[in-house]
Amino acid sequence: MAENIRNITGNPISGPDFHGRQSELKTLRRTIENGNHVLILAPRRVGKSSVVAEIERLLSEDGWKVVSVDVQHAEDEAGFLQLMYEAIDESPVELEKTTGESIRSGIVKFRSMLRGFKAGAAGVKLEVAENESAWEEAANPLRAQIKRLAKTNDRILFAMDELPIFLSSLLKQSDGNARVQRILNWLRSVRQACGSRLPWVLCGSIGLDTFVKNHGLEGSINDLTEMSVGAYSEDDATQRLRRLAAAESEFGELPAEVIVDILNRVGWLLPYYLQLMFHSLVSIADAQRSRNFPSLEDVATAYTAAARTNNLGHWSSRLNDLLTPDEKRRAHLLLNRVAAASDGSTREELLGAFAAAAPQADVDELQQQLRMLLKLLADDGYIFEEAGRVRFRSFLLRDFWKQEFEV
Repeated sequence: MAENIRNITGNPISGPDFHGRQSELKTLRRTIENGNHVLILAPRRVGKSSVVAEIERLLSEDGWKVVSVDVQHAEDEAGFLQLMYEAIDESPVELEKTTGESIRSGIVKFRSMLRGFKAGAAGVKLEVAENESAWEEAANPLRAQIKRLAKTNDRILFAMDELPIFLSSLLKQSDGNARVQRILNWLRSVRQACGSRLPWVLCGSIGLDTFVKNHGLEGSINDLTEMSVGAYSEDDATQRLRRLAAAESEFGELPAEVIVDILNRVGWLLPYYLQLMFHSLVSIADAQRSRNFPSLEDVATAYTAAARTNNLGHWSSRLNDLLTPDEKRRAHLLLNRVAAASDGSTREELLGAFAAAAPQADVDELQQQLRMLLKLLADDGYIFEEAGRVRFRSFLLRDFWKQEFEV
């Protein structure tokens, strides 16, 4: 019988707390062992980072050495290189002492140069050509180190998370387009230097494929093998809820009708939403519980609590990271319109709403903006399009949006 699992919401999980995804893990492992560089694609909250964390654990148990780095908090290129260096230094792989010193020295010099530009007079631009030598002094020793690792007899995996978040932040800085392109091209050159001997896995809560397409940089990731991760099957979702309940002394077993109601209310069967619903269910105060707890009445109470701002508010604030202020306004208009009706909206209705909000705007431009937002919001897990109608993927997210923005 499967081991009980802890209910962990919001953070990557692996080991005994990981559930399902056996097909995805098998495919990912085979792809890595064949020497491919992998880009994991899936909307937000599907569980990409957990899949990567679990494959890292499984490979480590089999003798692989894993270098894992999350770059979302890097402020600039120097911070990005520093995080990569630290990840290597803290991993089981061995660094050459002189190479490590060269890397650190180059990063320090490059960071000083970047700060010099930031502290300069207003309007000073950071021209890429002007700091290329400083960049190369910092980046080339790190690439050489990674290339050297690829030539050892060790089996090594390099896993990078949240690259698009860092790139989105860098894009907003001076000469952002050129600096983003340089990072992506450098990473591609590193992967090429590794060949099939040191595979890479990249994932993130923003789709890297969408990011590079929007900025005409598709060539920078054409060496990556794409792999998708989807929602749970109904059986996997059911088994996860049963394992969570088995770990709760007051439950033991969830009634079948309660499980069915949770699945129906969640709709899009992602681990995060299931865990959020279960957490809300067990968190109902004794005075608010039904006499037959846990019952269908309790599921309804849990659903209301799960759809609150403190659980799902990041879906709203996240648009600040993805979009310009004008794009964000239109995204809110789109999402408000889609949330207003249980069966969603059509593209024609959404275009009409855009036109009504900006009557002087060019229709072709509005259509292009609508296509871009529909693709971005679909890739990021807000919406999907089916049978000619645009709907929220998650019932929980739809009801949160209606409450938050009084739709």
